[in-house]
Amino acid sequence: AHTIIAKPRTRLEGARRHHKWTETHFRELQSKVDAVPNWQKRKDTWADSLYRAFCSDSVGNPKPYPLEVSTLCNFFNVLAIDCHYRLASIQNTIYRALVRVHIAHGFEPLKKADENLINLHFSKLKKCPGVIAEGKGKEPLIRSDVLRIIRTIPAADRTRATDTSLFLFALATGARSISCASIRLCDIVRLRKRNDSKADIVTINIPKGKGNPNWNHQVTLEGDLENRSDSNFIYWLNEHLKLTYCKTLKQVWKENQAGNGSEKPLWNLSENSMYHHIKSRLTLAGYPEKYFGFHSFRSGMLCTAILHSDGTEDGRKAVFEKTAIIAGWTVGSRAQMRYAKEDLARGIICTRTVGLSLDPSKP
Repeated sequence: AHTIIAKPRTRLEGARRHHKWTETHFRELQSKVDAVPNWQKRKDTWADSLYRAFCSDSVGNPKPYPLEVSTLCNFFNVLAIDCHYRLASIQNTIYRALVRVHIAHGFEPLKKADENLINLHFSKLKKCPGVIAEGKGKEPLIRSDVLRIIRTIPAADRTRATDTSLFLFALATGARSISCASIRLCDIVRLRKRNDSKADIVTINIPKGKGNPNWNHQVTLEGDLENRSDSNFIYWLNEHLKLTYCKTLKQVWKENQAGNGSEKPLWNLSENSMYHHIKSRLTLAGYPEKYFGFHSFRSGMLCTAILHSDGTEDGRKAVFEKTAIIAGWTVGSRAQMRYAKEDLARGIICTRTVGLSLDPSKP
């Protein structure tokens, strides 16, 4: 039993944030699990403090650790039924984080019998009315959506060059917010002209990836320093650097060549700030506020590439290979295919697959 009644999700989160043990517990956990990435520490600390808030608000004040099956199941009931957390998030994120914290405190891993009981409980929860098993993610931001958002940014807006260059970079590379936030001025590796045209080519190093603080993945982008086009990444990057750091792209690159590269962030925005920037631009472009997120650029990159392929089997395979190399996926992996599945389903003409097309020449 528990006493969380009115607005349970808000109240549980509030209890988690305001309990005095939250910060001290974070330091304690940090000292015990130094080998794991920071993003996992933050996730584990969040899940741990949420669980402790539940225990302190429950009848009888059960001890949070060692983990007890009955207490865990009651906690999962509150999250799924009262607080409307997605069951997949509870099972894959919160439950796993609590197990890691349980082990970090020096307790033995859960017995197989206990794990089976918890998995059985998840199966029963899935059948309960009102429980959200799988949440629907944000829509992909394809090229036409990104250009529409860019065109609605007022010309007098001082952050126009910053947002435009950031959005185009995220679309072209499929970079997450953690990756974009990690790029510094000294990560501009190369700037050169193409031999067969006036196009400029820039190579940028991405220091961090998800779960990999030493990713150091290089991507190459094409554009024109002089062409003011909504889709010209290099032009808008150059404008952003001039407005933010009073330097041109060529000047920054020459400093990097001379070994005097700056450690200042390229866009000077945190991960959360990047999300709020795209959120504020959405309403201006006429989209619902929560229709897209920053991660929509990653899915949009793959979907745009599929839409621009020639439609043949070889063409699609080439798209999956190229986008995997650029964005850091494994070719044909579940992470990559979950973005492609819905887009392909929308684009496949069903009648042609069974020979009912009006034009027999088209497969």
